[in-house]
Amino acid sequence: MKFLLLTTLLLTASTLVGGQLKPVMSFDFAATQPDGTVPNLGTGKNYTAKIQGKYKIFPGGILKMDGLTTWVGVDGSEQFDVSQNATFSLLYRRETLPDNNASNQLMDSFFAKSGVFIMTKYKSHFYGNVHNGKKWSATCQIFDTFKSMDSEWHHVVMSIEYFRNWNEAEEWVEFVFYIDGVNVGKRRFKDTRIRKRSAKLEIGSNSGMGPSWMLGGEIAQAQVFDKVLSEAEIRELTLTQKLAKPGFKFEKKISDNDRMTIRKCNVPE
Repeated sequence: MKFLLLTTLLLTASTLVGGQLKPVMSFDFAATQPDGTVPNLGTGKNYTAKIQGKYKIFPGGILKMDGLTTWVGVDGSEQFDVSQNATFSLLYRRETLPDNNASNQLMDSFFAKSGVFIMTKYKSHFYGNVHNGKKWSATCQIFDTFKSMDSEWHHVVMSIEYFRNWNEAEEWVEFVFYIDGVNVGKRRFKDTRIRKRSAKLEIGSNSGMGPSWMLGGEIAQAQVFDKVLSEAEIRELTLTQKLAKPGFKFEKKISDNDRMTIRKCNVPE
């Protein structure tokens, strides 16, 4: 049965790779081995994921993160350069708390390298870190994004693209955020980039920042591309996620402050 399941997953991955979408890392937790190892179904043959801490795998390949000890480390990813173009994708269901306001305070690290935020949920918005050599800057803060997210499965994606204008001697990085195949915002920063870090890529944690950033909830699929996917490609990617439903709507009621923030996030600096 395990052989049949892994064969099915590999066939699915080959279908994905056979088109334009070729992740260098692709982890489906239905393929988790007894020792916590998760084979890479992507093109990067040197990458293997390993689940750490206390965890449970539920039917359908759902990895339950306890929010305290569970995280996934990617062996062989120490030299994966996050200061270059990339797209990060995660199929995720957030932890539900009795107090919805409290749930909006959760800090969940989706992808990170120790001490470096790549793709994170901070309170109710997307968060990440770029550095200009002197100080850190936070990425797009769309205040209603995660307030609108329920406790169902959602596909969260962030692309990172670097630009350089040789004539003007300037460079910038642009982040674009998607939920369930829908572009929910973008932000551009001049003369800055995500710092290189020779550490393992982490899914569901940021070991350099303490336990408060441990992801609380469940994940089922994680993928990393060494290129920027287009909006059409991300919609296609959403359709391959086994539990996600395409289409995401913001709350109908948005405050004036939130509306101003969304406008700023969607207008490049």
